[in-house]
Amino acid sequence: MPTQRRCPDCGVEMDATKLQTQAYQDEVKLVTDESKGGLRGTLGAKEKLTPIPYVCPECQRVLFYAEDEESD
Repeated sequence: MPTQRRCPDCGVEMDATKLQTQAYQDEVKLVTDESKGGLRGTLGAKEKLTPIPYVCPECQRVLFYAEDEESD
């Protein structure tokens, strides 16, 4: 579950949202140069992070926070 975040401008709690993508893509992933842990990391698998967008209900500012992927 996403973490609670506060808007740096308004100081209010931001709401976690979902990205809507098109062209048959279900999710957006961030792939880092860091190796994934465990056996898959030794085989060259890279760490994947899921960007979670948060929106401020007051000023509509959107911030993305990267979270570790639970399973791959």
